[in-house]
Amino acid sequence: MSNFISNYNYKYLDPQDSAIDDLRARIAATGRNQQTITYTELVVGIVFRLKSGKAHQISQWNEFDRALIGEYLGYLSEESQEQAGFMASALAVSADKNRPSAPFFSLAREWGKFQKKGANAEDDFWLAELAKAYAYYK
Repeated sequence: MSNFISNYNYKYLDPQDSAIDDLRARIAATGRNQQTITYTELVVGIVFRLKSGKAHQISQWNEFDRALIGEYLGYLSEESQEQAGFMASALAVSADKNRPSAPFFSLAREWGKFQKKGANAEDDFWLAELAKAYAYYK
């Protein structure tokens, strides 16, 4: 798919899952509205069709649920990074912190997009990605 993680072996995500389209549409609508969306708002009502063939709805935010949405958001960010140079998952945030969770920044570091350190480095990077997303979906 891209130069970033195209060889990534997804543990749960099936690239043919219609949940990807649902998430992509919700992220795009959020960007058009110049807003962010919480992880819970993002997944409400979506049935994920896993690689194993099982259906799953996120409801408890246990370790599996977090890993699952992480894979889907990583996939969508890889797609947006390749197509337009930004991480679409910048629009999805934790309700309690109102910013993306640690895996967002880890993925950006893995891709070489974000290397800075310092008190505000993560927020500065996230806000820059957010601005790119807003401009793209405008």
